[in-house]
Amino acid sequence: MSYDPNKISNIAKAFLLAAERCFEQKPLHDGQIQALLVPGIVCTAFSIELSLKAVLTIENKKVKKSHKLNDLYGKLSSDSQLLLQNKLPLKGNNLRNKLTEVSEVFKDWRYIYEEESIKLDIDFLKRLAVAAKDLAASKRNKG
Repeated sequence: MSYDPNKISNIAKAFLLAAERCFEQKPLHDGQIQALLVPGIVCTAFSIELSLKAVLTIENKKVKKSHKLNDLYGKLSSDSQLLLQNKLPLKGNNLRNKLTEVSEVFKDWRYIYEEESIKLDIDFLKRLAVAAKDLAASKRNKG
């Protein structure tokens, strides 16, 4: 089955927007602040996944049902990998290590209650989401 990269990319953008809204801080009447951290993280990770799948679709590569971000990144053309790297502050092994750290965020954070402890570089995840969205947009505009 062939997928429409525009549809994939539009859904990715919608999940990124949902994530941004989840991260908004809402003051509560008791002086505390509410932010929907876990849904925001899950939506951010899913946005990255979909953006990478949109690029893979544009590149005529098989898109399998995987949530692993490092696997999807590894399937991108070297040109797309380089374009994505140029949008991020990390390069080479540092980038690969960070990608490995966030590779299964979509799965792990949906079941965060099962974990005793977990760490996450949320800033990197957010930057990766924007970079992946921008990459998909640039590839769509060329095609």
